[in-house]
Amino acid sequence: MSPTTNRADTDAQAWTTDITLGITAAIHEAGHAVAHVVVGRAFDRVTVRKDATGWTGSVDPEPGARIPDHQFMTEAVILLAGGSAQVELLERITDANRDDIVGFARSSSSHDLNEVSSLGVDELRAEIHAVALVRHWWSSIHRLAKAITEAPGTTLGYDEVLDVLGPRLGAVGTRAHRRQLDRAARDYAAGTRLTYDPTAQEFVDGADTFAIARLAA
Repeated sequence: MSPTTNRADTDAQAWTTDITLGITAAIHEAGHAVAHVVVGRAFDRVTVRKDATGWTGSVDPEPGARIPDHQFMTEAVILLAGGSAQVELLERITDANRDDIVGFARSSSSHDLNEVSSLGVDELRAEIHAVALVRHWWSSIHRLAKAITEAPGTTLGYDEVLDVLGPRLGAVGTRAHRRQLDRAARDYAAGTRLTYDPTAQEFVDGADTFAIARLAA
């Protein structure tokens, strides 16, 4: 299973610009990639690109990788982390209606959502963990998305992703990560949310237009 940003019709979203859409694609894939690292699952590469039909991207699994049945819930969290990261970014940097943001993220994540539905897991539990993961490791997702847009070919291999994330998160799939994720999920289910983060806006305001232009080429 390859978490993917689907091409989507975004013309109806008045708040979207090409740069913002490029960044949300990168955030989506970074959400998937960081989730992979947190749960300790390696992958081949993460990439974003734009073609004639819109923005797309993927986190490509290692060749021949298979997901055992007992890891279906983990797979669901990985799949949902992309769209959750998009919602988190857009809620932080825009004043758009939440329903519009969620609708856009669902459209961008239709492939992922179909995959989750096929797994037969508790989707609400998976969503809570995915949102909690995104919020807990938001700075890592933010940093990785920026690195993806600046990378040659807007593509990073797994080891390059670990280098970007640094040694604390790069110690992949540790018990500490899982404890942190479970605690974050409990806190999210019971607590309030952060609604604004200036670093997210800085990512948009300071976007490398050359990098975005290369994405669009």
